[in-house]
Amino acid sequence: MLFSSEISKNLSEEKRDLLNRLLELCNNPDKAWITPDFKKLAHNSQYKFLAKIRSIIESIVSFLAPNNAEEVLDSLCSGNESENPVVLDGKFLSVMKGVTQAYQNADDWPTRRAVLSIVAPKIGYKLIQSFLPDLTMYRFSSARLHAAVHRTGTIVQPPPRLVNRFDDAQVEHFVDFLTSDHVSTDLPFGEKCMKLTDGTELFVPDTIRNIIPTRIIEQYYGYCNEVNPGFPPLGMSSLYKIIDVCKASTRKSLQGIDYYAADAGEAFDSLQKMIENLNLLSAEAQRLIDNLRQGRQYLKSDFKLHVSESSDIADHCICHALSDPSDKAFRSKCNHDHSNTCKDCLLLANTFIEIEALLVEKVTDEDEAKRAVAKLKLLKEPVDAYKSHQMRTVNQDRAREEVLAQLPKDSFYYYMDWAMKFLPAKYREAQSDFFGKRGLSWHVSVVMMNDSTYDPSVPGSNKFLYKIFVHSFDNCTQDSTAVTAIMTDVLQRMKEKDPSLKTCYIRSDNAGCYKAAETVLAVPKVFELTEIQVRRIDFSEAQSGKGPCDRYAAVIKANVRRYLNEKNSVTTAKQFVEAANSHHGVSGVEIFESRLKLNANKQKARLPKIHSLNNFEFEREGVRVHRAYKVGEGNFYSWKQLDPLKVLSEVLCEDITFSEKSSEYHSIKKKSHQESDDLSSLPSTSATAIPKAGVSDAIFECTEPGCVDKFVKYGNLVRHVCNGTHTILPEQHCLSDTAAIMYKTRSEQIENRQICSLLLEKSRTREIFETKKIAALPEGWALPVPRKNVRFTEQQVVYLTERFEEGLKKDNQVRWKPEAVAEHMRELKINGKFHFSTEEFLKPSQIRSFFSRLSSKRKNLPVVDEEDEQECYKEQRQAESEELISRVKNVLVREQETPMDSPRSLKREASTSNPQLNTSKRFSLRSSKK
Repeated sequence: MLFSSEISKNLSEEKRDLLNRLLELCNNPDKAWITPDFKKLAHNSQYKFLAKIRSIIESIVSFLAPNNAEEVLDSLCSGNESENPVVLDGKFLSVMKGVTQAYQNADDWPTRRAVLSIVAPKIGYKLIQSFLPDLTMYRFSSARLHAAVHRTGTIVQPPPRLVNRFDDAQVEHFVDFLTSDHVSTDLPFGEKCMKLTDGTELFVPDTIRNIIPTRIIEQYYGYCNEVNPGFPPLGMSSLYKIIDVCKASTRKSLQGIDYYAADAGEAFDSLQKMIENLNLLSAEAQRLIDNLRQGRQYLKSDFKLHVSESSDIADHCICHALSDPSDKAFRSKCNHDHSNTCKDCLLLANTFIEIEALLVEKVTDEDEAKRAVAKLKLLKEPVDAYKSHQMRTVNQDRAREEVLAQLPKDSFYYYMDWAMKFLPAKYREAQSDFFGKRGLSWHVSVVMMNDSTYDPSVPGSNKFLYKIFVHSFDNCTQDSTAVTAIMTDVLQRMKEKDPSLKTCYIRSDNAGCYKAAETVLAVPKVFELTEIQVRRIDFSEAQSGKGPCDRYAAVIKANVRRYLNEKNSVTTAKQFVEAANSHHGVSGVEIFESRLKLNANKQKARLPKIHSLNNFEFEREGVRVHRAYKVGEGNFYSWKQLDPLKVLSEVLCEDITFSEKSSEYHSIKKKSHQESDDLSSLPSTSATAIPKAGVSDAIFECTEPGCVDKFVKYGNLVRHVCNGTHTILPEQHCLSDTAAIMYKTRSEQIENRQICSLLLEKSRTREIFETKKIAALPEGWALPVPRKNVRFTEQQVVYLTERFEEGLKKDNQVRWKPEAVAEHMRELKINGKFHFSTEEFLKPSQIRSFFSRLSSKRKNLPVVDEEDEQECYKEQRQAESEELISRVKNVLVREQETPMDSPRSLKREASTSNPQLNTSKRFSLRSSKK
């Protein structure tokens, strides 16, 4: 035992000597001091002991980290401070027990945070967590911050959360903006389901939302500041919630909706790839790409807001953009100078100029630089076409809005459009029945007329009534003959419903069956048959004709699908009518099983350059035509020049009894909260009739819980209670329900909407953009560019045919797309030289058309087996022989009274009676004579 103690003592002495030696080498005069019990030392001795230890530690740290000893010491000290030396005696434990109980008994987090802030600044996180196991680091840090900001132990209650009450007018204002043509595009198919908080389902037609929610809200705030400066819009979170509740499809593919936007989008993508391949500095390339994205977004959304009837900016002036300088009849002179510029329009134009300059500068080969510039010009064409398309769309929509704003009481507005063909369907359909279907044609006509009960002072009242007529056909050619027959039938039915109607205004898309000379020249005959005068026929811009007919087609299709799901089949026009009228039909929709009775003596109709005309205004002596709405005086053609149609085809409809829901006019009305029952059954002795609720003179309120009726006289109140006709206000809706109901209402109101740009001022002042000088846009820059018929060279035809043949080979997996072929043509080299010049570059649309024509020619060539070919040849010979025998008999009958001619003359007579007689037929004739 003594031996081991001596060993340990010697070992400790050796360690101390080595430590003192280390301190001496570190130039530290202090000596190591060893104490068996630190607590038994006096206070001054403890202080000296701690000072020696601190000095020893500094020397060791200076040896271990000579370059940053102070930083190591600071880190070491801060780490030690996080765990303050605490004596875990009985007093400390009792204090922490009380803090723990107070923390656990607190009702809310602010009180717990105040309790925790008493000890958190002085005790480390791990030590406190031993008393409060559920304590998180976030709450510990929050308590420390609370102690530093509000002092320890202070209870700070959070400010009361204010619930902002919304006004229905605010929600309605934003929903109107959300359903405008600028933000949404109608679809002819699909339906969305919205659920209210009580589980009620609201079905609305599907639409496409063209802009992301953030951009919609930004534009809405800008629109409110510019048009209605004093109007208080809803907050951003409320607007996001409304957008989330009002469901719509997200635009993903534009090819089937608007090919102008699709082509422009592809051009912008190609321009971005072109910039990335120039090997520019990253900052410069990113700047050009951002400029292209900003210009793309501007053309997609803001440009339509900036367009106005008269503007000092050439890019925004409708009069300047759509005037035809070559024809005075379609030209309007602006009464102002186009001296101002648009920053956004100039940004896009300057970006194209800058890209062209970079191509010339960066591409060293002169031939390749020339080809790159030619490619840039090809990509710029669809961008300019999209901008012109947006301008024409805004102008053509003005015709609809101005007519609806001033629609007379004896007139109605008439939309017409062919719906997408309905493919026959069975509830249980075999796979063999699924292919090779022939669709059912059906035409939708939507009529709008003024509501005589409309009161602008009543909230929620609608200005228009709607009536929808649908004609379903088993077999029908969708041409102008069918359109004029349907138009006549609709006008006759409207005249039967309301004999006071005298005039109408018609609008449709610019499909060939509507925009035809036969449709225009049938107007005088339609007036003679229906006694309703057509005042105007306006056509929408190409690819912008989605409207009320497509919306009602979506609703009708949804009704038909529900009918199919109930174990029914829809394969004929009659079954389609039954399906559409199932479940009491669709409100305001009358659908007929129809058959077209064609006119035997069809009259040819001609109207000069009708393909370039969009607006037709009918007068007593003739028709005045415009290329663009209200641009120029237009050309006038008298009826003597045009030769109107004398006879029209007619539509025969099967008689059907409609439900009350379908036969009545469709009107979207919302009962006002101020409406109450007016007891007209009161005796005449009553001095005062029962007023509407909300009148200041009504002092007697109904005692029925929930009833809001008020009365001036006590007797009226008694009569009201006896009758029991109480008016109960519905429960107040939350923001999401209010927005959903208003969104459904706006979706059903169809075309009672306005483009926001037309509500803005006619002239706008834009910030002048200091940049390079750019040539001003010429007059008529937004007019459609006529297509030139360009014949392909032999070299182009051979190349395209080879690409087409490659796609037909079974062992070849390459399927050439028009875009890829166009790109390959520009880069194809043979023997080190480009195979095609810049003048021979083709657009993807030209290549697509060539492939389509080539495919049609290939399909028309019959491919049959050799045996089938011989059998068909024999049948053809036999048929020709029988035909010639009958012809010979007829000739012999006519020649009975005359001397019989020689066989050669008989043969000549038969040949002259059939000029198309070929050698095989003559051989058959000789055989028959024998």
